[in-house]
Amino acid sequence: MRNVTLEELLEAGCHFGHQVTRQNPKSRDFVFEARDNIHIIDLEKTKECLDIAGDFVKSVAKRGGTMVVLGAKRQAEPVVKEGIKRAKEQGA
Repeated sequence: MRNVTLEELLEAGCHFGHQVTRQNPKSRDFVFEARDNIHIIDLEKTKECLDIAGDFVKSVAKRGGTMVVLGAKRQAEPVVKEGIKRAKEQGA
């Protein structure tokens, strides 16, 4: 599995969060600061959590387990479909 860098997360715009008024109280630990009424996400914590999630996916795959992939927004549909297609081609 590929290791994602902080620079790649920044270039992809992963640091942009919701408007300050739409804040979920559980997300406070992951907000770096607020600029122009938009939350800026802490990419270091994001990378740590991505690494943990990647390790979990590897452990499920090693056990031969099944995983449900969900995209909660319409914009995510083509990305999720492409990822599933790639995984199937690689023998997952």
